[in-house]
Amino acid sequence: RRSAIESIGGFKTQTVTEDAHTALELHSRGYQSIYLPLPLAAGLATETFAAHVKQRMRWARGMAQILRIDCPLFKRGLSLPQRLNYFNAMLHFFFGVPRLIMILAPLTFLLLGAHPIKADALAVIAYILPHIGLSTIANSLISKSFRQSFWAGVYEVSIAPYTAGVTLLALISPKMGKFNVTDKGTQLSTARFDFQTGWVSLALIALSLLGLMIAFPARLLWFWSHGAESSELHSILINTPWALANLLTLIAAACVAYEQPQQRQAPRIARDFTCELEFGDSHPPCRTVDISENGVSVQMEKPLAIPVECFLSFSAQHPEGSSAALRVRVRLVRCDWSQSGGMFAAFTFAGLDPMLHQGLVRLIFSDDESWTRHSYPRDRLFHSFWHLASTFWRVTKPRQAHSRQAPRLEGKWNAWYQGQSCQCRILSGAGAAVEFSEPPREPKSQGPFRLELHSDTFVHAPVAECRPDARSPLGFVLQFHWAEFREYAAFWQAIYATSTPVQTRTTRTPVSRWIAGLRQTAS
Repeated sequence: RRSAIESIGGFKTQTVTEDAHTALELHSRGYQSIYLPLPLAAGLATETFAAHVKQRMRWARGMAQILRIDCPLFKRGLSLPQRLNYFNAMLHFFFGVPRLIMILAPLTFLLLGAHPIKADALAVIAYILPHIGLSTIANSLISKSFRQSFWAGVYEVSIAPYTAGVTLLALISPKMGKFNVTDKGTQLSTARFDFQTGWVSLALIALSLLGLMIAFPARLLWFWSHGAESSELHSILINTPWALANLLTLIAAACVAYEQPQQRQAPRIARDFTCELEFGDSHPPCRTVDISENGVSVQMEKPLAIPVECFLSFSAQHPEGSSAALRVRVRLVRCDWSQSGGMFAAFTFAGLDPMLHQGLVRLIFSDDESWTRHSYPRDRLFHSFWHLASTFWRVTKPRQAHSRQAPRLEGKWNAWYQGQSCQCRILSGAGAAVEFSEPPREPKSQGPFRLELHSDTFVHAPVAECRPDARSPLGFVLQFHWAEFREYAAFWQAIYATSTPVQTRTTRTPVSRWIAGLRQTAS
């Protein structure tokens, strides 16, 4: 309430986190806060790593300032739960110091010979490993629907060098620092690594590689040649896996500074609206997957031929009983199998006038109940760990815009292109991949395509544009062209009538590509 804010003299501006400090003062004066479990607003995250670091440094400095000048443990008017809750929130932003200590600790032994822990090796293993394992499992069980294991560590390590300094300085001199507004609307057209922000992680990676590749074998050689005590070997064997685990986290933390180009001009939000496509006499129903001010993705129960341009009608039901409807002209961008076995189609909006755009914004950010139906992937420990270990290959892989125009089918069909026999391995409503048993006659750039779908069941594409397939010397890729949409729709209906979808493949890592290569060689 405004009266509550006025009673404490307005917002607390002595610190740079005025929201937390104001709430602390309100609670100390006896005011109560009420939590509404409803999504009332939607906001955008920072677009770059540098902007995110800038924002979190401000938060960390502000919370440390409050702890220093208005410590909740000793503030009058707060209950014990409130004291502990505020103190925990402020203490959290000091994570940078212990994170850096845990990274540097094994390196102090490998590089300098200083033991980070004075304890028996077996005792260390007996106490620490069960704790790490059980705490990881417990955290996964508690927050498995909201967080992924191991990634909180990556996040904290990525910004630890910056939050550690500002929190310590704020404790010494709370008045240091100023309020910095987070940069908004940054657009990236090309991939780049932010060396200015990520150099600390790179330096820690270099130290870790130095310790693992040079110091570790040198210490082993020294141990075997000088016959040192067994405790020295235990220290080597404990600190080395510790440094290796830190290296995996550091690599992922450094990859955060590798900025990918932004492929979308507007944020895309997961929304679930009932909608309907309109073309000719057809009005197939569908549901939105996500939507932005520039485009929309929908899901359909089964593959269906869609013209390049058509209309899409949305409808949304609000909690108070009112409804919203909108009809927009859309242009097809791509379509493929959905995870449920139906068809996924993405469209861009065409010909939006100011009134349509305004209605679209209201629809996207309206207060209907689809916000409450959001679901997040559940945490799986081993999957999350592999996701962490493969970060470098996933992040540095160049992004490619998806442009598939029809769901693919894999199989083996007898086919004929320009009258010459061939085998069709991949078939879709937009094209096919064929392979000849012998070097074909010089094919024309365009020609008719015929395929035996089932026994005595044939489908035809009157015009197929041909180009060589770089993956096979006898292979060619065909792209179909249709004079009439009616023929195009009939072709789709025939090939997808009894076919099963090809499951969406996950991103292949070097290990999976190597295994796939061995299987292909063996076959």
